[in-house]
Amino acid sequence: MRFYTLFLSGCFLLPAFLAAQNTNDSIAEPVDSTHVYYYLSNTDSLTLDKLHHVDTMLQGVQNYDPIYRQSRFYENLGNVGLPAKNMIFNPTINPGFTFSSSSSHIYLYDPSQLKYYRPLKPYTDLYYVMGPEKEQYFRGVHSQRISRNFTFGIDFRFIFSPGIYERRKADDKNLNITGQYFTNNKRYGIIGAYVHNKNKFEESGGIKYDSLFTQNLEDDRRIYLPRLEDAENTIKWSSVYLDQYFFISPIKKTVNDTLDSIPAPERKFHLGKLSHTFKWSRQQFAYRDNNPLSDFYTPHDPPLDSTSTMDSLFVTKLENHVGWSNLGPKDQPEDKAVYVHFGIKHQITKVGDTLKDRTFHQLIPGGGFSIFLLKSFRLNFDLNIVTGDYNGGDFDARAQIKQFLGTRDRNLGLITLEASLTQRMPDWFFQQYNGNNLRWENSFARQEYIIGKVNYRYKNLKAGARLYQLKNYVYLDSLAHPRQHGPSFSIFQLFIDKAFNFGKFTTDLSLNFQQTSNNKIIHLPDFAGLFNIYWTKSLFRSAAIIQPGIGVRYHTAYLADAYMPALRSFHNQSDTEIGNFFVADAYINVKIKRVRLFLKYAHGNAGLTGYNYFGAPHYPLKDARIYFGLSWMFYD
Repeated sequence: MRFYTLFLSGCFLLPAFLAAQNTNDSIAEPVDSTHVYYYLSNTDSLTLDKLHHVDTMLQGVQNYDPIYRQSRFYENLGNVGLPAKNMIFNPTINPGFTFSSSSSHIYLYDPSQLKYYRPLKPYTDLYYVMGPEKEQYFRGVHSQRISRNFTFGIDFRFIFSPGIYERRKADDKNLNITGQYFTNNKRYGIIGAYVHNKNKFEESGGIKYDSLFTQNLEDDRRIYLPRLEDAENTIKWSSVYLDQYFFISPIKKTVNDTLDSIPAPERKFHLGKLSHTFKWSRQQFAYRDNNPLSDFYTPHDPPLDSTSTMDSLFVTKLENHVGWSNLGPKDQPEDKAVYVHFGIKHQITKVGDTLKDRTFHQLIPGGGFSIFLLKSFRLNFDLNIVTGDYNGGDFDARAQIKQFLGTRDRNLGLITLEASLTQRMPDWFFQQYNGNNLRWENSFARQEYIIGKVNYRYKNLKAGARLYQLKNYVYLDSLAHPRQHGPSFSIFQLFIDKAFNFGKFTTDLSLNFQQTSNNKIIHLPDFAGLFNIYWTKSLFRSAAIIQPGIGVRYHTAYLADAYMPALRSFHNQSDTEIGNFFVADAYINVKIKRVRLFLKYAHGNAGLTGYNYFGAPHYPLKDARIYFGLSWMFYD
């Protein structure tokens, strides 16, 4: 506890000390007021000048659903805002305690993935989409500089979609509020965020009789009976995030004359940068069903309460991390011959459910280095070791080699080789859970992940291969109970993403191949692909742009995981295959100055080759439908 108190003291004493510093230099800022810039997640992105342009391009504006913006291939429940699972195996591995990697997280704002805008003038982006059955999607982003040193931002998203099948309504509300403060010369900076999510969605368990859909016996999808008649999930996630840094050596002031600011000579030696990160979050999950004796639960555990189900649990987490690196105010890791960083994280997690709660303490030291040689070769290495309660003994070691085929400035592409070895305890969810219809208490062994990756990138081409070697892997079996598979097995992947330009035509191609040596434990499609072609034309002396196009998605048939509403998770099953169908969208995008519009005929080929288009077992995808959307940006 004394160590934790020191962390908290540092959080408040460091800004107080720095407030007394007299800094008169100009803060490094974007100079083009016609563009809006942002950086991601933490202050390192800004102090290292890793600014990104806000996307004002027309292509892709029709893809409003977050699951198709983050990854292109998802098993889903046939409605926006509902839980989804990535078809491409890509485990989330973070050092320290993890309760669960929920399938609903893709529709939640995560403080570690926020955008912090650096607008020279107030910036606003309003994005609205309307679809059939009163489906609505709205996102509003606003950021502006309140003073020379302080910037405020707000981002609100609302998803409301009743769906075309019974008991599939999604009602998601997500908010984040950000603030940024930097001294004039950026020797000290702090950013913060408050994030609040409330996602509420009905649970159907899928349709009761798949044959009614596959034979298309009824056009009115509301008539199809759900497997669950009165179940719903609610997820609440609130978090507070603070990240601050301080360059130990003073930053030399610029010398101002009447025309320009003349930079002072760069310091040849400096003492590096201190950083501190504070995170607090509370997640609450509630599953309600007024019919716990439903046939849907018959294969599972007998109910503790036969009158109603109200499974609730919470996860509260508090983290502090302090670190040091040898970066100076003007340094870039890409340019620095030797880059060194290390730090230590203290993590407190409290988990509680309807029966009991438990608290875990973890101390996680970590660090790494990077070496740059011959203007073309870079070696990176990182190591994290976990001590303390449940995850004590976990570790994560990663090495990466980057080699330009030429020099960094003139080359024929970049080859990246990565290797990692991770040993970590399974998510706590797999060890202990107490629900009305599902419950368990396990003592699984530590899992092992050995991962190798090779990537090649050149202009608009990305290609590569990945190999996962898994041991003591934990998964949910056909009864939605955790199981551990001791022997090691592997997953091999190949991928290629390429854009082709032919005059005014552009095609985007994404191909993914996967093979597993144990298809009884992890079920994956052997192939998943996307093809998108569009034609771009300027009109009225470039005052407007039109872009009609067609996008097609496909994946091979496989035994996709079934969805268990009571756990908000997908689990193994071996009865039903889905896949081997195309989903084609026709669209036209229009841009008039800073207004972007689209009209999309989604899944226009529905029913042309049969009615086998399921997003997950017992969850048909939507039929053909029309969407209209508008994005309007203001930044001057």
